[in-house]
Amino acid sequence: METKCHGDLENLLNGFKNKVNRAEEGLKMMDVLYYSVDGKYTLTEISNDLVDLGAMCEAIRSKIDQEKDKLAEIQKKRERLNEVRQRLNHMCYHLPETTTPVYQNAPINFTAIQSTRTVDIESSKVEDKENLKPDKKSKGVKIIRSLQENDFEHIPKHVKGHLSMEQINSGIGEVNHILEKKYEFLKRPRKTLSRADEKKRSIYLEMGKDLKGTIFEIFFMDSDVQSYGTVLKSRPKSRETVFLVLRHLGKMKEIRKGKPPRYCIVGG
Repeated sequence: METKCHGDLENLLNGFKNKVNRAEEGLKMMDVLYYSVDGKYTLTEISNDLVDLGAMCEAIRSKIDQEKDKLAEIQKKRERLNEVRQRLNHMCYHLPETTTPVYQNAPINFTAIQSTRTVDIESSKVEDKENLKPDKKSKGVKIIRSLQENDFEHIPKHVKGHLSMEQINSGIGEVNHILEKKYEFLKRPRKTLSRADEKKRSIYLEMGKDLKGTIFEIFFMDSDVQSYGTVLKSRPKSRETVFLVLRHLGKMKEIRKGKPPRYCIVGG
């Protein structure tokens, strides 16, 4: 007798289930069938079904192995797609926003390319010589963008710890708030500052001297976290994890060099 073991996995499983049910019902009535006229024929069919079930088991096992191979291949393609999507998001994020159409092979005007994802921190004109002189080119605070799902999935477990993507993004939002508050303070004219504010401002300027003109010139300190933070202030372990994630992603660098830690923003 030829055993039909072809078809997709669902059909094989349905056929297997039907044969098992029929064999179980036949075995329950085995005594009755054995002594009846047509019973021996029925028992022969049940015996053949049992042989078929063995062959179907092997066919189902083979089909499952094939599906596992397909699933592994799909997973590889998904991972490659995520990598390409992450690179694409990175390129799109750093594209300059412009109203001028970009034509293929057109010369690039590098002086026109400026980061648009910054918060302006250029100081207003102040007559006092001790205030920072505004540069000719506008400077800005780099705003760190929130993590997307594919970003979060590629962060190792030992880096992100037990924090969820929402918790990390909340910490990133708090870092942006701290930066905003710090540079709002630096924009204030000296005549509006108290003696304590003047001392605080002079500390900022002193801490930033060796960083001025480098990619690390936008920074904040632990004192800023204490002044403007909430969760990062009250939960040191969460702060350490958020900072570790940002360093891992290349968005922040911690610099000491004999001074209190300065957390420099190097990537949005």
